Amino acid sequence: MAPRSRIVLPLLLFACQAVAQSQPQPACPGGGCPPQLNEKTKRYANSTSGSTPGVRALRADITRAQSLYDARDREAAGRLLDAVLRDPGFDALPAEDRRLAWAVLARVDMSAQRFERASERLRRAIEAADDDPDVWYWLALNEDARGRHASAAEAFTELAERWPELLVNIDAGEVYRLQAALPEDSPEKLAFLQTLFDARWDDPGGDASFLWYHLARMRLARGEIDAARAAARRIVQPGAIIAMRSDRRFDPIVDREAWAFNPTRAAERAVEALRAKVDGRPDDLDAKVQFTYALLSAGDHAATIRLVDDALAAPAPAAASRGGDEADSREQAQAWLLNNRAVALYRLGRAEEALADMERARRLADKAGPNVSQTLNLGEMHCSFGRAEDARRMADAIDGGRTSDYGRMFQARVRLCAAWLSQDTKGMQRAFETIRKGRTHAQTIHLEALVMLGRLDEAAQVLIGLLESPKERAATLEALQQYREVEATPTLARLRVQRDALLARDDVKAAIERVGRRERYDLYYGAGFD
Repeated sequence: MAPRSRIVLPLLLFACQAVAQSQPQPACPGGGCPPQLNEKTKRYANSTSGSTPGVRALRADITRAQSLYDARDREAAGRLLDAVLRDPGFDALPAEDRRLAWAVLARVDMSAQRFERASERLRRAIEAADDDPDVWYWLALNEDARGRHASAAEAFTELAERWPELLVNIDAGEVYRLQAALPEDSPEKLAFLQTLFDARWDDPGGDASFLWYHLARMRLARGEIDAARAAARRIVQPGAIIAMRSDRRFDPIVDREAWAFNPTRAAERAVEALRAKVDGRPDDLDAKVQFTYALLSAGDHAATIRLVDDALAAPAPAAASRGGDEADSREQAQAWLLNNRAVALYRLGRAEEALADMERARRLADKAGPNVSQTLNLGEMHCSFGRAEDARRMADAIDGGRTSDYGRMFQARVRLCAAWLSQDTKGMQRAFETIRKGRTHAQTIHLEALVMLGRLDEAAQVLIGLLESPKERAATLEALQQYREVEATPTLARLRVQRDALLARDDVKAAIERVGRRERYDLYYGAGFD
């Protein structure tokens, strides 16, 4: 999962943000369909004893349709099952046969991204028999792909409550995407997080602390102090600890002197926890990416470089060496490993090596053109070195239609920086107008653009609004803390002067004091270029 970005200043620290096109997550990426969660799911080799010839023929057709689907002849499977559904004897079939027919038809629709019809058929499968965890899983993915996140959470919660032992087979990315998509403080989000917590779910290759952070915050909002404390006890990630320490809403459960709420100690615990996960999953590059974030936050840049070097030198597992989705996923992880190695090199003052790594990273994991995230991150790095033309070249290398709304804001911010560095007034106006119009997609980029341009009255108003927003407050306060910083380039030095002027304003200081506090920590903020 991409790390969160620091706001306000330094401006140039969105390195490692994922900015590729963010469409509803396909339920069936690459034309395939999600695997079954339950390895013991029946193949429905149904007994024919005690049934009429007509029933036996229908059951045989259903079994054959599943075989066709498994052989990737999905349209043939769909045609066969359409005929089965039209047969007058279908309603007399046993419940598990009717469920299987509806479920396979739904998966045919999911493969073709006919998500609305797939949902209807999955619900018919559940009406027939609701005791198959895979059907609930597919319904959750399908509803999420339709943008019906509350409905997806309800299906996922049903799965987690009834079959918690199967959660080890869930892709952690699906959990994080759904959590982020659910409305703040919605009952579906609370039930979803609480069910995961009660099932003792953990990210097998990463850190689930921010899920428990959100659960603790929601319990606090309801005055449920004991439940909030229970959630907080499972938080390890130092960023989540800092977010709680800096936000007065968490004061009822935060003992500021306790080891559990010491960010430096939390960083050590996070590193050790992720080291153990990496050791247990030696072929999992995504787990290694998550480990690099923990190392970068703790400031162990040498260990980051060693980890990435070893990971990139290791031979690919057999599945990835055959190509396809496994190879694409591995290449994407390699791009982020190189990205984070570049951050470590940058912080160690090895600028040319860092630039070379980012150039390698942007050539990976995107067959349609340059890798969007790493290309824009390289543009940010060029900005930090004051290289306006190189930054502009990276922004221009990206087709805006291939990026998310946030990515287009990021692209405009790189263009703004390039224009600012070269004193291109018209270029600054054009880039800022793009940012202003899209500010609802990335309020922090809008704020940072105002800081860069020296429009501090407007920046103060935006920052105060973020602090007053219950939704934005925690991330804003976390970003405003005082972290370890790299030696400033001339560009960063200029920006830090602007940042300091903003934070020295009486109205800004008063707004921070109303809702939280600022402290200094001997940690880096995430994996940015500062």
